[in-house]
Amino acid sequence: MRDYISLFLISILYLIIESTIMPSVPLPDVLLIIVFYIAAKKPSTAGVFVCFAMGYLEDILIGGVIGSTSFSFMAVFVAVYLLTKRLHFNAPAVRALTALCLASMKVFLIYAIMTSINSDLWLSSVTLVQVVLTAVFAPFVMNLLERLESHVSTHAFER
Repeated sequence: MRDYISLFLISILYLIIESTIMPSVPLPDVLLIIVFYIAAKKPSTAGVFVCFAMGYLEDILIGGVIGSTSFSFMAVFVAVYLLTKRLHFNAPAVRALTALCLASMKVFLIYAIMTSINSDLWLSSVTLVQVVLTAVFAPFVMNLLERLESHVSTHAFER
């Protein structure tokens, strides 16, 4: 459970930075990478709740239809969980390509929800840049999360 708390705190810090300090700068979608990491490395019911809460917080802080990001994170979680039965996400290229597909999936799902509410909605080039940045930074962020897990885990204290 400590792992999930630390991941949730990292996501809150990221959302604060994204919504206040750099609202117009395209940043990699670190929350999506965290959802990818949780679903690939430690899928559990607690992980599902943490991913849902991260999506809900993003909707509240960034603005948008409440629940749309939570829905997309749940779809991403299920997709990664099912993919882990066939793939191992150890290679950086596999992580980057999967993050590109997952970020595109998230954008598509949120866009589908938003256009059902407002038909005059267009995707911006900033969204495309964010999808590419997410794919580029996914291997690096996942390595950092693995290192964080090794420091926080209870087994690290037994060594």
